[in-house]
Amino acid sequence: MRWLFASQLRPYVWLAAGASLVLNLVLVMPAVYMMQVFDRVFASRSLETLGMLSALVALALALGYAMDVVRSRALAWAGSLVDRQLSPAALRASLERASLPGRTRDAEALRDISALRSFLAGSAILALFDAPWVPVYLIAITLMHPLLGVVSAAGAVLLFALTLATDTLTRRAAESAQQHSRAVQRHTQSLIRHAEAIAGMGMASAAVRGWSERHEALISSRSRLGERSARLAALARISRQALQAALLGIGAWLVIGEHASPGIMVAATIMFGRALQPVEQLIAGWKTLVEARAAWRRLEEPGSAQVMRDTLALPAPQGRIDVERVVFSPAAQRAPLIKGVSFSLEAGESMG
Repeated sequence: MRWLFASQLRPYVWLAAGASLVLNLVLVMPAVYMMQVFDRVFASRSLETLGMLSALVALALALGYAMDVVRSRALAWAGSLVDRQLSPAALRASLERASLPGRTRDAEALRDISALRSFLAGSAILALFDAPWVPVYLIAITLMHPLLGVVSAAGAVLLFALTLATDTLTRRAAESAQQHSRAVQRHTQSLIRHAEAIAGMGMASAAVRGWSERHEALISSRSRLGERSARLAALARISRQALQAALLGIGAWLVIGEHASPGIMVAATIMFGRALQPVEQLIAGWKTLVEARAAWRRLEEPGSAQVMRDTLALPAPQGRIDVERVVFSPAAQRAPLIKGVSFSLEAGESMG
């Protein structure tokens, strides 16, 4: 994902990273609040302490809301910048590539740019910004009690391993789905371009059958990818819930043995859930991440625009129009309004 650190995007990425820093520090407050309520407020039965703690956590969450909005807006601005700067060049390259003989006439580069913009506006990239804070949460849990820290670290390693397994198990299916999708799009565009010839030769039924075969392959590849991704995402959700329940049970055991307070038990469970949340989001949004990565790789491939500039040198335009045997019909099924018209006009001349 090194394209995120391009010079044009760097200010927005750093702004999003700074907002993530403040946001993740703020999101520790609910766990601290729970710990203080269980260990101090219940023991002292002080309503003043409860009110002050509640006001502080409310202010902290308001700041967290503001930072979350800033982060989302910064990434949305980055997506708009990618679209604004790359789309004209991509369209120009597509036009030049389409003019070369034997080249497909499609707007694949524009679709790739749209995929990058959607990725920057989605939830998967937010998980990337939150993932570096997982060790911080684990260290905080370890400071509460070493055993809780060991269990939390083991759970985090398990979910990270599940993330790597998601990449391994879905990469080939995702690439297959993308290839089938591009093939169907190119075939559809080809059919539309040659619609008159297909209708004139009575080949519409055969064209639809050929398209249906390609489309069925696309549906099958997408179904395989969706099924595999859904299973892994469900496994990640259940694993996170099971790990939180296990941590809560171990915390209760420590409380019963008077090795930890009830506040530590609850705070560690909340903080552990927050630590695993970005990992779960990464697994759920892995399809979007893979599509964005593949889109950038295709955009990095050397295009054929330079070939056109190197091999085709057009003469300077002249002020002259030559028309020979022009035929014009407003619709394919109507007789032509103009047929067999030829004329020449020099610069400055007009025809009435």
